[in-house]
Amino acid sequence: CDHVIRLGMTMLEPGAGRGVGENASGMLPADAKETDSVVAAIERRIGELVAIPPHADEDELNLVFRPEPESVEAHAAAEALVNLHIDARLGRPYSAATVLVYLNDVECGGGTVFPCVDRTEDVRGAFARAFDSGRDFLEPAAPNSSAEDGRLLAVAEEMARGQTQSGLVTKPMRGCAVVFWTFNPTGPSDQPWGSWSCEKLAWHGGVRVFPGGRGKWLLQKFKELPLDLRA
Repeated sequence: CDHVIRLGMTMLEPGAGRGVGENASGMLPADAKETDSVVAAIERRIGELVAIPPHADEDELNLVFRPEPESVEAHAAAEALVNLHIDARLGRPYSAATVLVYLNDVECGGGTVFPCVDRTEDVRGAFARAFDSGRDFLEPAAPNSSAEDGRLLAVAEEMARGQTQSGLVTKPMRGCAVVFWTFNPTGPSDQPWGSWSCEKLAWHGGVRVFPGGRGKWLLQKFKELPLDLRA
């Protein structure tokens, strides 16, 4: 984990890694999976996990740093939830799965919220309707936001603040990964990517790092289908 952080630090904004300050992110060098054995091993293990080997038609691993707030007051003034979205239409129409690899332990906050897990059919149906209506990102100030959008954001915000036991909120633990599907294979079992449909319930969002969290380091991999499997 420390090796990957050091490798990607040069790609991030100056000052990242101090524990406070601005968010930062950057893709690892394009040749890293050929020249760095650790990166190559991570790419290979991700490929084995989702049954899509590394290939030339996908983005590189993305390194992300999320700082803790500069003050308790700044934390109190902000929503705990960040960026509630679904990956299927955010410029990644062939991203079959998303893999999040936590590179450090985060004591306070910093997890990932999955609001459709272990929820009532009413809540799950509302998220599916949001997807069907063309939404891929929910935020309070969005021009086309609706009252139902606000209800869904409130559901996820409660989870991010630990105010409900429903849903799933991951806790960042060094060396652990979270994998979730953007698409569901619908083809024969021997040709799992012969046809597929969007997973309408793959909504997720980040939890801000709370005071004392010391910042969060994260690897993202948007595991895309090779060109020969794209419709």
